Formats: sequence, structure tokens, C-alpha cells
Amino acid sequence: MVAATSTADWMLAEGWREGLFMQCISAGAKTPIPFDLPEEPGCGAIRSASYVRGVAALVIIGLIFDFFGTFLTGLGLRSTDPNKKYKYYRVAIYALILALIALLLAAIIYPVQFSKDLANDSEDADDDGDGIADAEDEDDDGDGVDDDGEDDDEAGARTFTFGFGYGATWGCIILIFASVVLLICDRESEEIFYKERQVEEEEEEENGEA
Repeated sequence: MVAATSTADWMLAEGWREGLFMQCISAGAKTPIPFDLPEEPGCGAIRSASYVRGVAALVIIGLIFDFFGTFLTGLGLRSTDPNKKYKYYRVAIYALILALIALLLAAIIYPVQFSKDLANDSEDADDDGDGIADAEDEDDDGDGVDDDGEDDDEAGARTFTFGFGYGATWGCIILIFASVVLLICDRESEEIFYKERQVEEEEEEENGEA
């Protein structure tokens, strides 16, 4: 999850990649750069889209709860006291469920909002720089020949794909879900063991008094 958060590979395209905190443009990348970004090679701050900041906040929250839940799970595994183990597991389950919800929201919001952002960017694009949006320009590639309603640049359009960061986030979501299920099962078994132990101790005390 740390790697998924810090990488700049959530979304990839030819000569361009974007993470939650950084975006990178390769030297000689195909222009224009998406979302009217400066055509300067190298890595810099992420674009000022509100949903990217929101997704970054959700991922950080998920990472914090994930770490907290993992730490409590370790304490539970280490403890030999069934009562303490049960309490550690219970809080760990709550923490991991919160992490799961935060990461799931981030993984859903990012592609949905990116698609909307990309659609708006395509409508406003002006590849030939004539001041007319390609959606309304009869000659969107500036070759002096009308396109007859077709986009001459469509064949060479930039293709966007999900990168390591986004895929790793879904991998973490699956693993956290599996961890929650295992903790619930183990907690139930510890609770049964703890109750049986209490009953045995009570029976021993009664027999001793008798």
C-alpha cells in the first residue's frame, strides 16, 4: 500500500503518467499534453483536480488504518491471554474495515472522475491551435482539408491505461478483505476457547468448595 500511494503510476499514457501526488512527462512526449498541462519534461506536482486530492486523502486514511489494524493483529497473535487477544482482534477488525472502505472508495472514485475529466478535456481540445475546439472544428488537424465530421487525429489519439499504483490498490483491497474474514473466524474460535476456559475454571472452583 505504501508503494501504491507513493508511485506516479496510477494512470499511464504515451509520454505521460500520473500518481496521487506527482505526474511525470517524458522528453519528446506526444503533444498536446492532457488537461492543458505545461509541456515540460520531468516530474512535478499533481494537477489541481479536486477529486485527485480527495482520492489521495482517502488512500492516506486507508493506509493509516491498515497499519493500525496490522499492528493490533500482531499484538493479538503475540498475546497468550485469550481475553486480550479477543480485544486486539476486535479493534483490528474495525480498523481494517475502515481501511477497506476508504481504499474501496478511492479505487471507485478515481477512474469514474478521471473518465469525466478526460471527456471534458477531449471536448475542449484544440490540436491545431486555431482557437476552435476539435469537437466543432471541421479541420481539427489543420491540414486544410475538411474532415467531413470525422476526427483525423482519432487514430493517433492517446491511450490511457491503469498503472501499478491503481492495480496494487485493488490487490491491497482484496488482501485486507481476506484478512478481515480470517480475523473474524479466528476471533470466534478464541471467544469459544475463552468461554470454555471460564466454564472449566468455575467448575473447578465449585468442586473445590464442595
